[in-house]
Amino acid sequence: MDKVGKIGLVVSIGLLIAWFLYQSDLQRREAERRAAEMPPEVPTTPVVDDVPRVVPEPEPALEVDLPEPDTFPEDAEVIEIETDFLKVELSNWGGVIKRVVLKENEKAGIRRLPDEESGDVVLVESRTPADAPGALTSPPVGEMEWERSGNRVVFHFSDERLKVRKTYEFFEGHFEARLRIELENISEENILLPDGLVLSAGSISTIDDGDILGVDTLSEDQVVRNRTPIEKTSLPIDWTALKTTYFTFIINPLEVQASAVEIGGRRIGAGVNRALLGCAPGPQYEELSAALFFDRFANLPPAGAAELDVKVYFGPADYRILRGYDSDYERVIDFGFWAPISRVIIWSLTELYNLLGSYGWAIIILTVIIRIVLWPLTHKSAKSMKGMQKVQPLVAGLKEKYKSDPKKLQAETMKLYKEHGVNPMGGCLPMVLQIPILFAFFTSLRGAILLRKAPFWIIPGRWIQDLSGPDVLMTLERPLPILGNNLNILPILMGISFLIQQKYTPTAAATPEAEKQQKMMAILMPVMFIFIFYSLPSGLNLYFLVSNVLSLPQQIMAVRKR
Repeated sequence: MDKVGKIGLVVSIGLLIAWFLYQSDLQRREAERRAAEMPPEVPTTPVVDDVPRVVPEPEPALEVDLPEPDTFPEDAEVIEIETDFLKVELSNWGGVIKRVVLKENEKAGIRRLPDEESGDVVLVESRTPADAPGALTSPPVGEMEWERSGNRVVFHFSDERLKVRKTYEFFEGHFEARLRIELENISEENILLPDGLVLSAGSISTIDDGDILGVDTLSEDQVVRNRTPIEKTSLPIDWTALKTTYFTFIINPLEVQASAVEIGGRRIGAGVNRALLGCAPGPQYEELSAALFFDRFANLPPAGAAELDVKVYFGPADYRILRGYDSDYERVIDFGFWAPISRVIIWSLTELYNLLGSYGWAIIILTVIIRIVLWPLTHKSAKSMKGMQKVQPLVAGLKEKYKSDPKKLQAETMKLYKEHGVNPMGGCLPMVLQIPILFAFFTSLRGAILLRKAPFWIIPGRWIQDLSGPDVLMTLERPLPILGNNLNILPILMGISFLIQQKYTPTAAATPEAEKQQKMMAILMPVMFIFIFYSLPSGLNLYFLVSNVLSLPQQIMAVRKR
Protein backbone atom coordinates (compact mmCIF):
# COMPACT_ATOMS: atom_id res chain seq x y z
CA MET A 1 0.00 0.00 0.00
CA ASP A 2 1.46 3.38 -1.04
CA LYS A 3 1.63 6.43 1.20
CA VAL A 4 -1.57 7.94 -0.16
CA GLY A 5 -3.40 4.65 0.30
CA LYS A 6 -2.25 4.49 3.90
CA ILE A 7 -3.46 8.02 4.50
CA GLY A 8 -6.85 7.20 2.97
CA LEU A 9 -7.20 4.08 5.10
CA VAL A 10 -6.25 5.89 8.29
CA VAL A 11 -8.65 8.73 7.45
CA SER A 12 -11.49 6.28 6.82
CA ILE A 13 -10.96 4.45 10.11
CA GLY A 14 -10.52 7.71 11.96
CA LEU A 15 -13.76 9.06 10.54
CA LEU A 16 -15.57 5.86 11.50
CA ILE A 17 -14.39 5.96 15.12
CA ALA A 18 -14.94 9.72 15.35
CA TRP A 19 -18.48 9.31 14.08
CA PHE A 20 -19.33 6.69 16.70
CA LEU A 21 -17.94 8.91 19.45
CA TYR A 22 -19.67 11.94 18.00
CA GLN A 23 -23.04 10.18 17.93
CA SER A 24 -22.69 9.05 21.55
CA ASP A 25 -21.84 12.54 22.80
CA LEU A 26 -23.86 14.75 20.45
CA GLN A 27 -27.10 15.00 22.38
CA ARG A 28 -25.39 15.67 25.71
CA ARG A 29 -23.34 18.53 24.29
CA GLU A 30 -26.34 19.95 22.44
CA ALA A 31 -28.37 20.03 25.65
CA GLU A 32 -25.56 21.77 27.52
CA ARG A 33 -25.10 24.32 24.76
CA ARG A 34 -28.78 25.20 24.61
CA ALA A 35 -28.96 25.49 28.38
CA ALA A 36 -25.97 27.85 28.39
CA GLU A 37 -27.45 30.01 25.63
CA MET A 38 -30.92 30.12 27.13
CA PRO A 39 -31.97 33.72 27.81
CA PRO A 40 -33.29 34.61 31.25
CA GLU A 41 -37.01 34.31 31.70
CA VAL A 42 -38.92 37.46 30.95
CA PRO A 43 -42.15 38.00 32.88
CA THR A 44 -45.12 38.06 30.58
CA THR A 45 -48.53 39.58 30.96
CA PRO A 46 -51.05 36.76 31.34
CA VAL A 47 -53.89 36.81 28.87
CA VAL A 48 -57.31 35.24 28.66
CA ASP A 49 -58.80 34.75 25.22
CA ASP A 50 -55.81 36.67 23.78
CA VAL A 51 -56.84 39.90 25.55
CA PRO A 52 -54.06 41.29 27.83
CA ARG A 53 -55.10 41.72 31.42
CA VAL A 54 -53.46 43.27 34.42
CA VAL A 55 -52.49 40.68 37.01
CA PRO A 56 -54.14 41.61 40.31
CA GLU A 57 -52.20 42.01 43.51
CA PRO A 58 -51.67 38.72 45.35
CA GLU A 59 -53.75 39.80 48.38
CA PRO A 60 -57.21 39.71 46.74
CA ALA A 61 -56.33 36.77 44.52
CA LEU A 62 -57.23 33.24 45.55
CA GLU A 63 -54.51 30.67 44.97
CA VAL A 64 -55.56 27.05 44.56
CA ASP A 65 -53.57 24.94 46.98
CA LEU A 66 -54.58 21.32 47.46
CA PRO A 67 -52.27 18.66 48.93
CA GLU A 68 -50.75 16.16 46.52
CA PRO A 69 -50.19 12.61 47.78
CA ASP A 70 -46.81 10.96 47.21
CA THR A 71 -48.60 7.85 45.94
CA PHE A 72 -52.04 6.97 44.69
CA PRO A 73 -54.46 6.52 47.62
CA GLU A 74 -55.44 2.94 48.25
CA ASP A 75 -59.12 3.77 47.77
CA ALA A 76 -58.54 5.57 44.46
CA GLU A 77 -60.66 4.11 41.68
CA VAL A 78 -59.11 2.71 38.50
CA ILE A 79 -60.91 2.86 35.16
CA GLU A 80 -59.66 0.33 32.61
CA ILE A 81 -59.90 0.90 28.88
CA GLU A 82 -58.72 -1.46 26.15
CA THR A 83 -58.45 -0.80 22.41
CA ASP A 84 -56.88 -2.73 19.54
CA PHE A 85 -53.47 -1.28 20.42
CA LEU A 86 -53.59 -0.13 24.05
CA LYS A 87 -54.50 -1.15 27.58
CA VAL A 88 -54.98 1.97 29.70
CA GLU A 89 -55.66 2.53 33.38
CA LEU A 90 -57.02 5.91 34.48
CA SER A 91 -57.18 7.03 38.11
CA ASN A 92 -59.95 9.17 39.54
CA TRP A 93 -57.37 10.83 41.81
CA GLY A 94 -56.45 13.81 39.65
CA GLY A 95 -58.08 12.26 36.61
CA VAL A 96 -54.73 11.04 35.31
CA ILE A 97 -53.32 8.23 33.19
CA LYS A 98 -51.88 5.76 35.65
CA ARG A 99 -50.72 3.00 33.31
CA VAL A 100 -50.37 2.38 29.57
CA VAL A 101 -49.55 -0.98 28.03
CA LEU A 102 -48.80 -1.39 24.32
CA LYS A 103 -50.32 -4.65 23.17
CA GLU A 104 -48.24 -7.16 21.25
CA ASN A 105 -48.29 -6.09 17.62
CA GLU A 106 -45.99 -7.71 15.07
CA LYS A 107 -46.53 -5.05 12.42
CA ALA A 108 -45.60 -2.28 14.87
CA GLY A 109 -42.44 -4.06 16.06
CA ILE A 110 -43.93 -5.04 19.45
CA ARG A 111 -42.88 -8.69 19.54
CA ARG A 112 -42.02 -11.39 22.03
CA LEU A 113 -38.93 -13.56 22.34
CA PRO A 114 -39.40 -17.36 22.31
CA ASP A 115 -39.09 -17.58 26.09
CA GLU A 116 -41.53 -14.74 26.79
CA GLU A 117 -45.20 -15.27 27.55
CA SER A 118 -46.24 -11.96 26.05
CA GLY A 119 -44.75 -9.19 23.95
CA ASP A 120 -46.82 -6.47 25.67
CA VAL A 121 -44.79 -3.38 26.62
CA VAL A 122 -45.47 -1.29 29.72
CA LEU A 123 -44.85 2.22 28.41
CA VAL A 124 -46.26 4.23 31.35
CA GLU A 125 -46.21 3.18 35.00
CA SER A 126 -46.93 6.32 37.05
CA ARG A 127 -45.59 6.20 40.61
CA THR A 128 -47.37 9.35 41.81
CA PRO A 129 -50.37 11.32 40.57
CA ALA A 130 -48.22 14.40 40.00
CA ASP A 131 -45.92 12.51 37.58
CA ALA A 132 -48.74 10.90 35.60
CA PRO A 133 -49.61 12.01 32.05
CA GLY A 134 -52.55 14.42 32.16
CA ALA A 135 -51.94 15.54 35.75
CA LEU A 136 -52.60 19.17 36.63
CA THR A 137 -50.01 20.41 39.10
CA SER A 138 -51.39 23.93 38.74
CA PRO A 139 -54.22 24.05 39.64
CA PRO A 140 -53.85 20.75 41.53
CA VAL A 141 -56.93 18.61 41.93
CA GLY A 142 -57.60 15.61 44.14
CA GLU A 143 -60.37 13.06 43.97
CA MET A 144 -62.65 13.47 40.94
CA GLU A 145 -66.07 12.14 40.03
CA TRP A 146 -66.21 10.32 36.72
CA GLU A 147 -68.50 8.87 34.11
CA ARG A 148 -67.76 6.60 31.19
CA SER A 149 -69.22 6.02 27.76
CA GLY A 150 -67.35 3.39 25.75
CA ASN A 151 -63.76 4.53 25.38
CA ARG A 152 -64.61 8.03 26.60
CA VAL A 153 -64.15 9.00 30.25
CA VAL A 154 -65.10 12.37 31.79
CA PHE A 155 -63.73 13.50 35.18
CA HIS A 156 -65.29 16.30 37.28
CA PHE A 157 -63.91 18.31 40.18
CA SER A 158 -65.35 21.41 41.84
CA ASP A 159 -65.18 23.42 45.04
CA GLU A 160 -66.51 26.85 45.97
CA ARG A 161 -64.07 28.55 43.59
CA LEU A 162 -63.14 26.33 40.67
CA LYS A 163 -64.62 23.72 38.36
CA VAL A 164 -62.32 21.32 36.50
CA ARG A 165 -63.46 18.96 33.76
CA LYS A 166 -61.14 16.48 32.03
CA THR A 167 -62.24 14.33 29.11
CA TYR A 168 -60.21 11.41 27.72
CA GLU A 169 -61.08 9.60 24.53
CA PHE A 170 -59.29 6.58 23.03
CA PHE A 171 -59.77 5.21 19.53
CA GLU A 172 -59.70 1.76 17.99
CA GLY A 173 -56.86 1.18 15.54
CA HIS A 174 -54.85 4.18 16.77
CA PHE A 175 -51.99 4.85 19.17
CA GLU A 176 -53.24 8.40 19.67
CA ALA A 177 -55.81 9.63 22.22
CA ARG A 178 -57.43 12.99 23.02
CA LEU A 179 -57.53 14.97 26.25
CA ARG A 180 -59.66 18.06 26.84
CA ILE A 181 -59.16 20.19 29.96
CA GLU A 182 -61.73 22.81 30.97
CA LEU A 183 -61.40 25.25 33.87
CA GLU A 184 -64.09 27.63 35.14
CA ASN A 185 -63.87 30.22 37.90
CA ILE A 186 -67.23 30.06 39.75
CA SER A 187 -66.22 32.49 42.48
CA GLU A 188 -66.43 36.28 42.61
CA GLU A 189 -62.67 36.67 43.01
CA ASN A 190 -59.74 36.36 40.64
CA ILE A 191 -57.95 33.02 40.76
CA LEU A 192 -54.22 33.47 40.36
CA LEU A 193 -52.08 30.61 39.12
CA PRO A 194 -48.49 31.94 39.46
CA ASP A 195 -47.06 29.34 37.07
CA GLY A 196 -50.10 29.34 34.82
CA LEU A 197 -51.75 26.05 33.96
CA VAL A 198 -49.12 23.33 34.46
CA LEU A 199 -49.75 20.01 32.70
CA SER A 200 -47.63 16.96 33.46
CA ALA A 201 -46.40 15.20 30.33
CA GLY A 202 -45.70 12.17 32.49
CA SER A 203 -42.58 10.18 33.25
CA ILE A 204 -40.79 7.43 31.37
CA SER A 205 -38.47 4.66 32.53
CA THR A 206 -36.18 2.22 30.75
CA ILE A 207 -37.91 -0.71 29.05
CA ASP A 208 -35.20 -2.68 27.23
CA ASP A 209 -31.60 -3.34 28.25
CA GLY A 210 -29.39 -0.50 27.08
CA ASP A 211 -32.27 1.94 26.65
CA ILE A 212 -31.32 5.58 26.26
CA LEU A 213 -33.97 7.89 27.71
CA GLY A 214 -34.68 11.31 26.24
CA VAL A 215 -37.14 14.16 26.15
CA ASP A 216 -37.62 15.92 22.80
CA THR A 217 -39.48 19.19 22.32
CA LEU A 218 -40.54 20.74 19.04
CA SER A 219 -39.97 24.48 19.32
CA GLU A 220 -40.13 26.92 16.41
CA ASP A 221 -39.68 24.03 13.94
CA GLN A 222 -36.54 22.84 15.74
CA VAL A 223 -36.34 19.63 17.78
CA VAL A 224 -34.52 20.19 21.07
CA ARG A 225 -33.19 16.91 22.44
CA ASN A 226 -32.41 16.40 26.12
CA ARG A 227 -31.18 13.35 28.00
CA THR A 228 -30.78 15.07 31.35
CA PRO A 229 -33.05 17.25 33.51
CA ILE A 230 -33.31 20.97 32.78
CA GLU A 231 -34.90 23.82 34.70
CA LYS A 232 -37.95 25.63 33.40
CA THR A 233 -37.11 27.18 30.04
CA SER A 234 -39.14 29.84 28.25
CA LEU A 235 -39.65 28.37 24.81
CA PRO A 236 -42.77 28.13 22.64
CA ILE A 237 -43.48 24.38 22.70
CA ASP A 238 -45.48 22.64 19.96
CA TRP A 239 -45.16 19.17 21.49
CA THR A 240 -43.07 17.24 23.99
CA ALA A 241 -42.01 13.60 23.57
CA LEU A 242 -40.68 11.30 26.28
CA LYS A 243 -38.88 8.38 24.69
CA THR A 244 -36.78 5.28 25.10
CA THR A 245 -34.75 3.76 22.28
CA TYR A 246 -37.81 2.13 20.67
CA PHE A 247 -40.91 3.73 22.22
CA THR A 248 -42.32 7.18 22.92
CA PHE A 249 -45.32 9.07 24.17
CA ILE A 250 -45.99 12.58 22.95
CA ILE A 251 -48.04 15.39 24.48
CA ASN A 252 -49.26 17.67 21.70
CA PRO A 253 -51.32 20.74 22.72
CA LEU A 254 -53.67 21.93 19.99
CA GLU A 255 -54.20 25.59 19.05
CA VAL A 256 -52.31 26.80 22.14
CA GLN A 257 -48.54 26.47 22.46
CA ALA A 258 -46.97 25.78 25.83
CA SER A 259 -44.90 28.72 27.01
CA ALA A 260 -42.25 26.69 28.87
CA VAL A 261 -41.08 23.17 29.66
CA GLU A 262 -39.31 21.62 32.62
CA ILE A 263 -37.60 18.22 32.71
CA GLY A 264 -36.89 16.19 35.83
CA GLY A 265 -35.23 12.85 36.42
CA ARG A 266 -34.03 10.20 38.85
CA ARG A 267 -30.35 9.49 38.46
CA ILE A 268 -28.87 6.00 38.84
CA GLY A 269 -25.18 6.85 38.42
CA ALA A 270 -22.76 7.47 35.60
CA GLY A 271 -23.38 5.64 32.37
CA VAL A 272 -20.99 3.06 30.95
CA ASN A 273 -20.09 2.39 27.35
CA ARG A 274 -21.92 -0.71 26.18
CA ALA A 275 -19.49 -1.28 23.32
CA LEU A 276 -15.84 -0.35 22.96
CA LEU A 277 -15.72 2.91 21.01
CA GLY A 278 -19.20 2.04 19.88
CA CYS A 279 -22.67 2.89 21.07
CA ALA A 280 -23.88 5.78 23.12
CA PRO A 281 -23.43 5.43 26.89
CA GLY A 282 -25.92 3.52 28.95
CA PRO A 283 -28.74 5.41 30.62
CA GLN A 284 -27.65 7.79 33.35
CA TYR A 285 -31.25 8.20 34.49
CA GLU A 286 -33.72 5.44 35.17
CA GLU A 287 -36.56 7.92 34.82
CA LEU A 288 -37.21 11.24 33.09
CA SER A 289 -40.31 13.39 33.44
CA ALA A 290 -41.57 16.60 31.86
CA ALA A 291 -44.12 19.31 32.58
CA LEU A 292 -45.61 21.95 30.25
CA PHE A 293 -46.47 25.47 31.38
CA PHE A 294 -49.25 27.60 29.85
CA ASP A 295 -48.80 31.20 31.04
CA ARG A 296 -51.87 32.46 29.21
CA PHE A 297 -54.03 30.76 31.85
CA ALA A 298 -52.27 32.41 34.82
CA ASN A 299 -55.29 34.56 35.72
CA LEU A 300 -58.91 33.43 35.79
CA PRO A 301 -61.28 36.35 36.49
CA PRO A 302 -64.78 35.79 37.92
CA ALA A 303 -66.79 33.68 35.47
CA GLY A 304 -63.59 33.25 33.43
CA ALA A 305 -62.93 29.97 31.64
CA ALA A 306 -59.96 28.24 30.05
CA GLU A 307 -59.87 25.32 27.61
CA LEU A 308 -56.96 23.20 26.48
CA ASP A 309 -57.17 20.41 23.88
CA VAL A 310 -54.33 17.91 23.74
CA LYS A 311 -53.45 14.97 21.51
CA VAL A 312 -51.50 12.19 23.21
CA TYR A 313 -49.53 9.52 21.33
CA PHE A 314 -48.56 6.26 23.07
CA GLY A 315 -46.69 3.88 20.81
CA PRO A 316 -43.56 2.68 19.05
CA ALA A 317 -40.95 5.10 17.74
CA ASP A 318 -41.58 3.76 14.26
CA TYR A 319 -40.92 6.21 11.44
CA ARG A 320 -43.73 4.81 9.27
CA ILE A 321 -46.31 4.97 12.06
CA LEU A 322 -45.29 8.36 13.44
CA ARG A 323 -45.32 9.93 10.00
CA GLY A 324 -48.93 8.89 9.53
CA TYR A 325 -50.16 11.23 12.29
CA ASP A 326 -49.24 14.38 10.33
CA SER A 327 -47.87 16.22 13.37
CA ASP A 328 -44.11 15.90 12.72
CA TYR A 329 -43.98 13.10 15.27
CA GLU A 330 -41.44 11.26 13.11
CA ARG A 331 -38.88 13.89 14.09
CA VAL A 332 -38.43 12.21 17.47
CA ILE A 333 -36.31 9.65 15.59
CA ASP A 334 -32.80 11.04 15.38
CA PHE A 335 -31.21 9.77 12.17
CA GLY A 336 -28.41 12.31 12.49
CA PHE A 337 -26.58 14.03 9.65
CA TRP A 338 -27.27 11.25 7.15
CA ALA A 339 -31.04 11.31 7.66
CA PRO A 340 -31.98 11.20 3.92
CA ILE A 341 -29.96 8.03 3.38
CA SER A 342 -31.25 6.50 6.61
CA ARG A 343 -34.86 7.04 5.54
CA VAL A 344 -34.15 5.26 2.24
CA ILE A 345 -32.62 2.36 4.17
CA ILE A 346 -35.62 2.08 6.51
CA TRP A 347 -38.04 2.22 3.56
CA SER A 348 -36.03 -0.42 1.67
CA LEU A 349 -35.90 -2.77 4.66
CA THR A 350 -39.65 -2.41 5.16
CA GLU A 351 -40.46 -3.18 1.54
CA LEU A 352 -38.07 -6.14 1.44
CA TYR A 353 -39.57 -7.46 4.67
CA ASN A 354 -43.03 -7.29 3.13
CA LEU A 355 -41.74 -9.49 0.30
CA LEU A 356 -39.54 -11.88 2.28
CA GLY A 357 -41.12 -11.97 5.73
CA SER A 358 -37.70 -11.75 7.42
CA TYR A 359 -35.65 -8.71 8.39
CA GLY A 360 -32.51 -10.86 8.37
CA TRP A 361 -32.98 -11.72 4.71
CA ALA A 362 -34.07 -8.13 4.06
CA ILE A 363 -30.69 -6.93 5.37
CA ILE A 364 -28.84 -9.48 3.24
CA ILE A 365 -30.71 -8.59 0.04
CA LEU A 366 -30.32 -4.86 0.71
CA THR A 367 -26.59 -5.42 1.23
CA VAL A 368 -26.40 -7.18 -2.12
CA ILE A 369 -28.19 -4.26 -3.77
CA ILE A 370 -25.84 -1.75 -2.14
CA ARG A 371 -22.79 -3.73 -3.28
CA ILE A 372 -24.14 -3.79 -6.84
CA VAL A 373 -24.73 -0.02 -6.77
CA LEU A 374 -21.25 0.59 -5.38
CA TRP A 375 -19.59 -1.90 -7.73
CA PRO A 376 -18.06 0.75 -10.05
CA LEU A 377 -16.54 2.63 -7.12
CA THR A 378 -15.10 -0.38 -5.33
CA HIS A 379 -13.90 -1.94 -8.59
CA LYS A 380 -12.10 1.25 -9.53
CA SER A 381 -10.58 1.43 -6.06
CA ALA A 382 -9.23 -2.12 -6.25
CA LYS A 383 -7.79 -1.58 -9.74
CA SER A 384 -6.18 1.67 -8.68
CA MET A 385 -4.58 0.10 -5.64
CA LYS A 386 -3.24 -2.77 -7.78
CA GLY A 387 -1.83 -0.23 -10.23
CA MET A 388 -0.14 1.65 -7.43
CA GLN A 389 1.35 -1.62 -6.23
CA LYS A 390 2.96 -2.23 -9.63
CA VAL A 391 4.52 1.21 -9.96
CA GLN A 392 5.76 1.31 -6.38
CA PRO A 393 9.22 -0.13 -7.24
CA LEU A 394 9.56 2.54 -9.91
CA VAL A 395 8.56 5.23 -7.43
CA ALA A 396 11.16 3.90 -5.02
CA GLY A 397 13.76 4.24 -7.78
CA LEU A 398 12.75 7.85 -8.41
CA LYS A 399 13.03 8.61 -4.71
CA GLU A 400 16.59 7.30 -4.70
CA LYS A 401 17.48 9.11 -7.91
CA TYR A 402 16.04 12.50 -6.96
CA LYS A 403 16.38 12.38 -3.18
CA SER A 404 18.17 15.73 -3.18
CA ASP A 405 15.65 17.45 -5.48
CA PRO A 406 12.09 17.28 -4.04
CA LYS A 407 10.52 19.34 -6.83
CA LYS A 408 12.01 17.14 -9.54
CA LEU A 409 10.94 14.04 -7.60
CA GLN A 410 7.35 15.24 -7.41
CA ALA A 411 7.25 16.08 -11.12
CA GLU A 412 8.75 12.75 -12.20
CA THR A 413 6.47 10.82 -9.85
CA MET A 414 3.34 12.44 -11.30
CA LYS A 415 4.67 11.79 -14.81
CA LEU A 416 5.17 8.13 -13.89
CA TYR A 417 1.61 7.87 -12.57
CA LYS A 418 0.28 9.38 -15.79
CA GLU A 419 2.28 7.03 -18.01
CA HIS A 420 0.94 3.98 -16.18
CA GLY A 421 -2.61 5.30 -15.95
CA VAL A 422 -2.89 5.27 -12.16
CA ASN A 423 -4.29 7.86 -9.78
CA PRO A 424 -2.79 8.14 -6.28
CA MET A 425 -6.20 9.15 -4.95
CA GLY A 426 -8.06 6.46 -6.86
CA GLY A 427 -7.64 3.89 -4.10
CA CYS A 428 -8.84 5.86 -1.10
CA LEU A 429 -11.42 8.25 -2.58
CA PRO A 430 -13.99 5.52 -3.41
CA MET A 431 -13.62 4.19 0.15
CA VAL A 432 -14.31 7.64 1.58
CA LEU A 433 -17.38 8.01 -0.66
CA GLN A 434 -18.85 4.84 0.88
CA ILE A 435 -18.64 6.22 4.43
CA PRO A 436 -22.04 8.03 4.29
CA ILE A 437 -23.77 4.72 3.59
CA LEU A 438 -21.85 3.08 6.44
CA PHE A 439 -22.86 5.82 8.89
CA ALA A 440 -26.45 5.84 7.66
CA PHE A 441 -26.70 2.06 8.12
CA PHE A 442 -25.29 2.42 11.62
CA THR A 443 -27.75 5.12 12.70
CA SER A 444 -30.67 3.34 11.00
CA LEU A 445 -30.16 -0.09 12.57
CA ARG A 446 -28.93 1.15 15.93
CA GLY A 447 -32.39 2.34 16.99
CA ALA A 448 -34.78 0.81 14.45
CA ILE A 449 -37.76 -0.79 16.15
CA LEU A 450 -38.18 -2.81 12.95
CA LEU A 451 -35.45 -5.12 14.26
CA ARG A 452 -36.52 -5.21 17.92
CA LYS A 453 -36.90 -8.87 18.90
CA ALA A 454 -36.94 -9.80 15.20
CA PRO A 455 -35.41 -13.30 14.84
CA PHE A 456 -33.25 -14.66 12.05
CA TRP A 457 -33.20 -18.43 12.32
CA ILE A 458 -29.88 -19.37 10.72
CA ILE A 459 -29.52 -22.04 13.40
CA PRO A 460 -33.10 -23.13 14.23
CA GLY A 461 -34.16 -22.23 17.74
CA ARG A 462 -30.94 -20.57 18.80
CA TRP A 463 -28.80 -18.10 16.90
CA ILE A 464 -29.90 -14.49 16.32
CA GLN A 465 -33.16 -14.35 18.20
CA ASP A 466 -33.08 -10.54 18.26
CA LEU A 467 -31.57 -8.50 15.41
CA SER A 468 -31.60 -5.36 17.54
CA GLY A 469 -29.14 -6.85 20.05
CA PRO A 470 -25.92 -8.86 19.99
CA ASP A 471 -26.21 -12.35 18.49
CA VAL A 472 -25.53 -14.25 21.71
CA LEU A 473 -24.97 -17.89 20.82
CA MET A 474 -24.27 -18.92 24.41
CA THR A 475 -23.36 -17.54 27.82
CA LEU A 476 -19.94 -18.60 29.05
CA GLU A 477 -19.21 -19.68 32.60
CA ARG A 478 -15.99 -17.70 32.57
CA PRO A 479 -15.94 -14.25 30.98
CA LEU A 480 -13.65 -13.49 28.09
CA PRO A 481 -11.19 -10.61 28.52
CA ILE A 482 -12.89 -7.32 27.57
CA LEU A 483 -15.71 -9.12 25.72
CA GLY A 484 -17.53 -10.46 28.78
CA ASN A 485 -19.63 -13.58 29.33
CA ASN A 486 -21.49 -13.68 26.02
CA LEU A 487 -20.16 -15.49 22.97
CA ASN A 488 -21.22 -13.45 19.94
CA ILE A 489 -20.47 -15.10 16.59
CA LEU A 490 -21.24 -12.45 13.95
CA PRO A 491 -18.56 -9.90 14.97
CA ILE A 492 -15.98 -12.72 15.07
CA LEU A 493 -17.02 -13.91 11.59
CA MET A 494 -16.97 -10.31 10.44
CA GLY A 495 -13.41 -9.94 11.74
CA ILE A 496 -12.34 -13.15 9.97
CA SER A 497 -13.91 -11.95 6.72
CA PHE A 498 -12.10 -8.65 7.11
CA LEU A 499 -8.82 -10.54 7.66
CA ILE A 500 -9.35 -12.51 4.45
CA GLN A 501 -10.27 -9.31 2.67
CA GLN A 502 -6.99 -7.73 3.78
CA LYS A 503 -5.12 -10.67 2.28
CA TYR A 504 -6.46 -9.83 -1.18
CA THR A 505 -6.05 -6.08 -0.81
CA PRO A 506 -3.16 -4.87 -2.98
CA THR A 507 -0.25 -3.46 -0.99
CA ALA A 508 2.91 -1.72 -2.08
CA ALA A 509 5.69 -1.76 0.46
CA ALA A 510 8.78 0.18 -0.55
CA THR A 511 10.95 -1.27 2.22
CA PRO A 512 11.00 -4.45 4.35
CA GLU A 513 10.06 -2.35 7.36
CA ALA A 514 7.01 -0.98 5.56
CA GLU A 515 6.00 -4.48 4.48
CA LYS A 516 6.22 -5.65 8.07
CA GLN A 517 4.07 -2.75 9.24
CA GLN A 518 1.45 -3.50 6.60
CA LYS A 519 1.25 -7.16 7.63
CA MET A 520 0.86 -6.16 11.26
CA MET A 521 -1.85 -3.67 10.31
CA ALA A 522 -3.67 -6.36 8.33
CA ILE A 523 -3.96 -8.41 11.53
CA LEU A 524 -4.60 -5.63 14.05
CA MET A 525 -7.39 -3.95 12.11
CA PRO A 526 -9.71 -7.00 12.01
CA VAL A 527 -9.11 -7.58 15.73
CA MET A 528 -9.88 -3.94 16.46
CA PHE A 529 -13.12 -4.14 14.50
CA ILE A 530 -14.18 -7.25 16.43
CA PHE A 531 -13.93 -5.27 19.66
CA ILE A 532 -15.70 -2.24 18.17
CA PHE A 533 -18.66 -4.24 16.85
CA TYR A 534 -18.86 -6.97 19.49
CA SER A 535 -21.81 -5.49 21.40
CA LEU A 536 -23.53 -3.73 18.51
CA PRO A 537 -26.84 -4.97 17.03
CA SER A 538 -26.55 -8.25 15.17
CA GLY A 539 -28.41 -6.69 12.24
CA LEU A 540 -25.54 -4.24 11.81
CA ASN A 541 -22.93 -6.99 12.10
CA LEU A 542 -24.88 -9.06 9.57
CA TYR A 543 -24.66 -6.19 7.11
CA PHE A 544 -20.87 -5.85 7.52
CA LEU A 545 -20.28 -9.59 7.31
CA VAL A 546 -22.29 -9.99 4.09
CA SER A 547 -20.72 -6.84 2.63
CA ASN A 548 -17.20 -8.16 3.29
CA VAL A 549 -17.99 -11.58 1.81
CA LEU A 550 -19.47 -10.00 -1.33
CA SER A 551 -16.46 -7.74 -1.78
CA LEU A 552 -13.98 -10.63 -1.92
CA PRO A 553 -14.80 -11.88 -5.45
CA GLN A 554 -14.71 -8.31 -6.70
CA GLN A 555 -11.26 -7.70 -5.24
CA ILE A 556 -9.92 -10.98 -6.57
CA MET A 557 -11.29 -10.17 -10.05
CA ALA A 558 -9.81 -6.69 -10.03
CA VAL A 559 -6.39 -7.95 -8.90
CA ARG A 560 -6.23 -10.70 -11.56
CA LYS A 561 -7.37 -8.47 -14.41
CA ARG A 562 -4.80 -5.78 -13.78
